[in-house]
Amino acid sequence: MLLPLDYLGVQRHLRIGFPEKFPQQNLILKVAPDAWLKWPHTFENSICLYGAGEHPSSLEPIDLVHEAIKRLRLLIGFVAKDACPISRQKEFEREISTYWNQQLTRIHQTALLLRIPKKSCALYTLSDAANRSLRNMPTWFAEEVGVLKNHASKSSKHTVRTEHLAQSAYYLALSSVPSIEIPKSEQLLQWLSEHINGTELSNFQNWLGESSKYSTRWVFLKLPETNPPKIQTLIIRGMSQQDKFIKFYGHRTAKRSKTRDNLIIHPTLHTTDVYTLEPSVIHSRNNSVDLGHVATKKIVMVGAGTLGSFVALQLAKFGIQRLTIIDPDKLSDANLGRHVLGIPELGQNKAEAMRSYLLRNMPCEKVNAVPTYLQFALYDKPSMLDDADVVVITTADWDSEKYLWELKSQGATWELVQAWTEPQAYIGHAIVSDSKMNDGRYLFEPGGRFKQRLSDWKKGGVIPLPGCGESFIPSGPVGVIQVASMVADIVIKIATGRLADAAWFSMIKAPSTIETLGGEYLGPQEYLHTNLTILSRAWPDDVS
Repeated sequence: MLLPLDYLGVQRHLRIGFPEKFPQQNLILKVAPDAWLKWPHTFENSICLYGAGEHPSSLEPIDLVHEAIKRLRLLIGFVAKDACPISRQKEFEREISTYWNQQLTRIHQTALLLRIPKKSCALYTLSDAANRSLRNMPTWFAEEVGVLKNHASKSSKHTVRTEHLAQSAYYLALSSVPSIEIPKSEQLLQWLSEHINGTELSNFQNWLGESSKYSTRWVFLKLPETNPPKIQTLIIRGMSQQDKFIKFYGHRTAKRSKTRDNLIIHPTLHTTDVYTLEPSVIHSRNNSVDLGHVATKKIVMVGAGTLGSFVALQLAKFGIQRLTIIDPDKLSDANLGRHVLGIPELGQNKAEAMRSYLLRNMPCEKVNAVPTYLQFALYDKPSMLDDADVVVITTADWDSEKYLWELKSQGATWELVQAWTEPQAYIGHAIVSDSKMNDGRYLFEPGGRFKQRLSDWKKGGVIPLPGCGESFIPSGPVGVIQVASMVADIVIKIATGRLADAAWFSMIKAPSTIETLGGEYLGPQEYLHTNLTILSRAWPDDVS
């Protein structure tokens, strides 16, 4: 197909091809002469009509062709002879990283920016020593040495030394978007000069000179007006380095590095993916609460078993930054089918293993592990709970539960959430305190059995194990996770002030199934054939 003149005065042809798997595969569209880097959405060998996650609305051949031509017409509108240059430039800038990355060689290395600086600055660099042999070895970057040291200590069981770190990276906040064509490495400063404020340009120029002794350097370009920040990585590497070579930056790199001409002459530009561990980025797709407010709350988890582990994980993923986890038990093989932790943590204390797991996988500010019973922990440190906002107990251990209610009745200022599942986890409960209703012991029988239980099981549903008093309450992971979601939601509501009154929550899941498992459903009959119900009401009356 002959196309009209474009804004460059070039007349091009559109070639349409039908792949063998059409219509499952989209049309093949090419423009000649090549319009790569001249037209938006046009690559070296194709035209992209669909964005990330988009696809044709129909796989009917005629509909697919019509939709492709319709989208192509929009593209032609950006590049026609009389098209608006401002609109065309904005279309380029929307996907500028895509065009840049196509011109750069990608290296197999993961870059982790631990915090997003508030302004342009040099960054310290530290490689993940635990994964030094991996081809895609992670490398960490931060403005402050303390941030790197803290992250390294959380990610490693060993003491991490951070003296003489190299400032081999630079974070550059751009005021506007540079041209679409990537320059040679020696022209990098000139390419960026019009898009950096005066003082920042001078600082960046100084860094380029001072860091020239390092054979591998990173430049992180923060694109303007992007939230969460869009960051493009440029890696300056010496020509003599092999593509598979990954530079390791340790705690004495800055002291040991010397100028090595065979590494730094004729450097070239490369790229890799950069990931930011900033909480505002990680939780950017959850705008239901004020992240800054939630991050200040301290939550104490008493119990890191099946229910407690999932509650702790969900709280961390919701943005809770300060957690204390108390549990004396070790992870066993029988726990694997329904616990957050897995095979690598077998035989480890659950509290300590959960601490390591959360710190490795989430940007928690502080997670404390207390590998003993609650009563012993408070005997050794009576002030442990004093600064807590919410205490959550999921142990199903009556001695610990009534101990916390006693503390609450004596004036403890933290809010208490007692949560548990009934056998098989088709029913779960959470009792929430407030300043008036601060002693829930009357809701339970002397042995800790809930008076208002919604199911009944032979021998209380408890299955004994060989050993001294050992037993367990059967439950599957799906039911426990659903109860954990209810409990985590309750804690977040308390932390954000949306739940200030005492309440009794119950989750009822497919109660008609309980009878097939050997139990009897005692709850409201109107929910007998529902799939999932969560009830919220006032504390039940005292029933003997």
